[in-house]
Amino acid sequence: MVVFALVAAAFTNIYITQPVLPVLQIEFNTDTVMVSYTVAAVILGVAIATLPFGILVDHMPIKPIILGGGTAIAVAVHWYQGW
Repeated sequence: MVVFALVAAAFTNIYITQPVLPVLQIEFNTDTVMVSYTVAAVILGVAIATLPFGILVDHMPIKPIILGGGTAIAVAVHWYQGW
């Protein structure tokens, strides 16, 4: 269940810029295609960030990695909501 929640949270972040695409388009005075690259940039970031974890999982047990990732997300969310 925890793995599902972490994966779901990661994939919801992929589309975090979509609601503000019209605002970005107006703010930067560009077309729809250019601002849609922000979604592609987030996907690229997720893809690059997962590469080290794939290597790490090959050398370590998965449970401490999931616990560490879940803890980091919980701390980040708690810290962000405190702003």
